Amino acid sequence: MPTASSQPGPDKLIALVERLILEQQRVEPLALLLAAGVLAHPDYEAWRSGHRQWLQDALQLPLADTLALLRRAGAQARAAGLVPTAAQNHRRGDDSAPLESGPSVELQRALATAYAPPPARRQLDLFYDSADGLLEQTLREAVLARRLPAAREALDKLQRRDPAYARGSDWRRLIDCLARAGHTPGAAPCRSKAAALLRDIDEITPVAGTLLGPQTWDCLVLLWAALAQAADGLRFDPAEPRLHASSALARLGRWQEARAAIMAEPGWRDLPDLLAPYVRACQHSGDARAARAALLASCWSHPHTAERILAAGDCPDSRLAAHWQAFCDLEPPTAAAAASAAMLATEDFPAWCLLVDPGLAADAPADATTDPHRAAAYGAAKALATAPDDLDQRRALGAAQPALLAIFLQRRRSAG
Repeated sequence: MPTASSQPGPDKLIALVERLILEQQRVEPLALLLAAGVLAHPDYEAWRSGHRQWLQDALQLPLADTLALLRRAGAQARAAGLVPTAAQNHRRGDDSAPLESGPSVELQRALATAYAPPPARRQLDLFYDSADGLLEQTLREAVLARRLPAAREALDKLQRRDPAYARGSDWRRLIDCLARAGHTPGAAPCRSKAAALLRDIDEITPVAGTLLGPQTWDCLVLLWAALAQAADGLRFDPAEPRLHASSALARLGRWQEARAAIMAEPGWRDLPDLLAPYVRACQHSGDARAARAALLASCWSHPHTAERILAAGDCPDSRLAAHWQAFCDLEPPTAAAAASAAMLATEDFPAWCLLVDPGLAADAPADATTDPHRAAAYGAAKALATAPDDLDQRRALGAAQPALLAIFLQRRRSAG
């Protein structure tokens, strides 16, 4: 079912189309849907690999909105001087059968239409027009389609024609990496296989970027998928966090599986290095409540880790990140309160959040810290989020943490 709330706005669409033209000198409809978040890469990858019959039911926008988006992008591409051209959507691998997007003929037609410079505008390029240039294009297409025997054949022909071909060794390294990734490991977790794949990824990523440009990910996704499989079931090692399956699954955008891999790790809640990946996996898989609860609870169990996540520019929860900034900027409300209360610490942040943003109570963790004073303050703050005039809870909050009560009362007075 579609989950995206709306199409990209005009400014965002203009920026997306301009970026595609700058990077690829053309506008491919599927590349646009991926960049706009209308299509998730795992669904696209499954369709291109023949593991998903249709793409239409994976769209994150209703069909009518998706078609409208593609029409607007096409109009912008034409305004930029590009012309419609055929876009070929074939299954990857040796069986390069044409792919169908779904029952909508209009969507099938839209996805088969790309926009490229008109032939008259193409600058004369002697290499491009030469037999060597055509062979390199054949090689590139075979690699992206994962037809590795055809890619080797094209590379061999190219090197026979030009033994000094400068990029030959890079292409061969890339093809060899993809071939190794295609050898499926056994059912048991294999740390040596996972480590070898990770080395391949690190070494070949810049090479693939030079050879394939913006389409690099279409190639590297095969290596990351192989790593996720090889690492499946490996215990988490803080010294090698990328050898845990959740790391590769997150890189692939398979967020539900990444979350499951973390939760399958014995004692994962006691491993601070898994906190940020867990929060991010929850957030991206649509479970913002679980992400928020885990992040608030980490303020008690792993306060330093929580601080780093909340202060980072890419904090998965922008609402909590904004509250954290305000919390760090706090000053004691009065001199008397400053004298009588301990300084607020990260462990007080969950209770403070509920006092300044009662709407967070629905997402707050059920279990509190084992520190009795902070547990009492948190319980009182949670109660005051729904019953702010409860005098017993105000007294409980003041007894546990007077500074929090002073902040609560000051905000009540300011609100009138």
